Amino acid sequence: MNRSTLVLLAAFLVSIQTNAADHNLSTLTQTRSTLEQWVQTKQLISKTRNDWQSDKESIEQTIALYERELKSVEDQMLKVSTNNTQVTKEMTEATVLQKLSNEDLLDWLKTMPLAFAQVFNLHAIDGFSHEEIAQ
Repeated sequence: MNRSTLVLLAAFLVSIQTNAADHNLSTLTQTRSTLEQWVQTKQLISKTRNDWQSDKESIEQTIALYERELKSVEDQMLKVSTNNTQVTKEMTEATVLQKLSNEDLLDWLKTMPLAFAQVFNLHAIDGFSHEEIAQ
C-alpha cells in the first residue's frame, strides 16, 4: 500500500470512529432525555395521586358531615311531626268540647269511670298535659 492509500484509510477509520462516537453520544443523550422524561412523568403521577387522595378524603368528610346534618334534620322533622300529631289531637278534643253543652258534658262525665273522669278533669279543666297526668 502506498502512502496516500494509507492516509485515506486512516482518515476513513477516524471518520468511522467519529461517527460511531457521535452515534453513541447521540444514543446516550436520547437515553438520558428519555430517563429524565420518565422521572418527570413518575413525579407527576405521584403528585396527581396524592392530590386525588386528598380530594377523596375531603369529599368523604363532606359526605359524613351531610349525613350527620340529614340525620339531625330527620330527627327534628320527627319531633315536629309528633308535636303536630299531639296538637291535632288536642285541637280535636277542644273542638268536641266546645260543641258540647254544659249539660251534655256533665251527663257524659257522670257516665265515665271515676279514673277517666279524674284524668279528663286534670286535662280539660286544670290544664295538665297528658304526659304530666301520666306521671
